Amino acid sequence: MAINFTRALELFKYFPFRTAASLTACEGIRALLDPHGRSGYAQTGEDRIIAQYLDLSRPGFYVDIGCNHPFKGSNTLSLYSRGWRGIAVDGNPELVRLFKRFRPRDTAICAVVSDREGQMTFTISKTPELSTVSSDFERERIGEAGVKERVEVTAMRLETIMRSGHVPPSFDLLSVDVEDHDYEVLTSFNIDEFRPRLVVIEMHGFQPGGGNVDRIYDYLQANGYCLRSYSVMNGIFIDVRPNA
Repeated sequence: MAINFTRALELFKYFPFRTAASLTACEGIRALLDPHGRSGYAQTGEDRIIAQYLDLSRPGFYVDIGCNHPFKGSNTLSLYSRGWRGIAVDGNPELVRLFKRFRPRDTAICAVVSDREGQMTFTISKTPELSTVSSDFERERIGEAGVKERVEVTAMRLETIMRSGHVPPSFDLLSVDVEDHDYEVLTSFNIDEFRPRLVVIEMHGFQPGGGNVDRIYDYLQANGYCLRSYSVMNGIFIDVRPNA
């Protein structure tokens, strides 16, 4: 069956007119020609996994660090299209401008997030999703030929962003994808005070069930989270603390 009228109204409510029209057409054609198919935008299906753990029947709140593009590879676009909103942070000003244009209900912030506030070098890659503050990651994954530019930035703690953005103490989703600086982001806020129900975080080199030591896994487990899914390079952790 084609896209229903309620869904079309939903898309026109949350997106600019031309974007909403394109999405309505795409969803309608897909529903007509492939009624059993399911679409997703995340890089390796993370948004489809997220949908299994969160209550999509009501609007929720997310914090998306290293949000990259508002559509391509986004862990949160599917939620946004259902009325969710949140804070989206990236160090690349071009991508933040796209967020402000195409996802106006989100609070888009151009910043680099770390466990310390101060000057850092942010490498913007010609492949934007690989941009990083990690010199090791730049050397191993980007290379000099892949560097678009290096900029000096003042890093912010995530707790600072959460407080200024009035993030609820208990919110639905924290998504972190910052290319080998994910642990530093994860530990830059009080996880007892700001408590995401679900954490999706990139974990380079992690092997589920492999017995390897991983500081992200250890930190989240010690703070009441359980690894429930793993998608190529992203761990999906759920809060299992009593009364969560």
